[in-house]
Amino acid sequence: MIIKEFVSLAPLTTYKIGGMARFFAEAETKEEIKKAVLLAREKNVPFFILGGGSNILVSDDGFSGLVIKISSRGVKHEKKGNTIRAIVEAGERWDDFVAYAVGKGWRGVENLSGVPGSVGAAPVQNIGCYGTEVKDVIESVYAIDTNNGEEKIFSKEECGFGYRDSFFKTVEGKRFVITSVVFSLMDAPYAETNDSYKDNRFDIGKLVMEKSVNPTLKDVREVILSVRGEKGMIIAEGAKSYASAGSFFGAPVLPSSHLERITAIARDLDGEKEKRLRPWFWRIGEDRVKIAPAFLLEFTPYSKGYARGKVGISPKHSLSIINLGGGTAREIYSLAKDMSSEVRKVFDVDLNPEVMFVGDFQMDS
Repeated sequence: MIIKEFVSLAPLTTYKIGGMARFFAEAETKEEIKKAVLLAREKNVPFFILGGGSNILVSDDGFSGLVIKISSRGVKHEKKGNTIRAIVEAGERWDDFVAYAVGKGWRGVENLSGVPGSVGAAPVQNIGCYGTEVKDVIESVYAIDTNNGEEKIFSKEECGFGYRDSFFKTVEGKRFVITSVVFSLMDAPYAETNDSYKDNRFDIGKLVMEKSVNPTLKDVREVILSVRGEKGMIIAEGAKSYASAGSFFGAPVLPSSHLERITAIARDLDGEKEKRLRPWFWRIGEDRVKIAPAFLLEFTPYSKGYARGKVGISPKHSLSIINLGGGTAREIYSLAKDMSSEVRKVFDVDLNPEVMFVGDFQMDS
């Protein structure tokens, strides 16, 4: 492992934005990851763990410490009955693993097709879409404690999963670096047909009806990749996409009592739009609802296709803030802040970023 100095981070992120890392190391094994973090501790240098670079915004001034790029690769598996226990290294690209699992006929991650980033980052964010969250298929997580270099195995329960949340996002959890993830999948080439998730673009029930038999995992993957492609959310060779971090904001989860007020505001502003964008909320239990943040943004000036200088909002999805070419982190952050302020003004709802800010940002500017 070689420690480099003054390495540009922009090419290593999907935003293609950001300054330089003062120090940079690429770790290809668990031992190299451990060595890098302990070196940073020894030298009292701040460090940042970089995976696929898909859910971060790096400051224009870069990062003043050590950036550790996780590049470990490998997928192993064990089979017991119809259960597949897949052990995947943290540096594997998430969608490469999904494609591999679908190709093998392992059910469980097909609904997460097309999500950018690395396997190691998936549990941190508890990535999810189309009715599936990664927590649904995680058995355990292997990580290194950066305080002492010791390895710890986290059970699913110890990971503390929540909506786009986990123990690894807490102050205590941030001291652990994920090195591999163990998934529990089913050896079953056909998709489950009781998945009731649907939105304006994806309805697995409709897909079932279009097939003479249950849809295969490949069928579901192709549909989801197509839907994500329509939203400009696919980051892959040959795909029409935009330089972004995917969905910039998470979906607000609110008491059900707020739903009537939000509905009334939207209908007063544009009743036809409110109807056209249904369904835009999902019930969680008896007294909570999850609101689509893209729906809220569509009733502000910050809708699809908005542009401001060299940054803007994707013409395909109002939740995706994009770099139009030559944009800066400061411009992205300023636009995101204004979008959140406008939603608060119109709906009295707070939008919280899913994107992680790396380096120094003038948060009040």
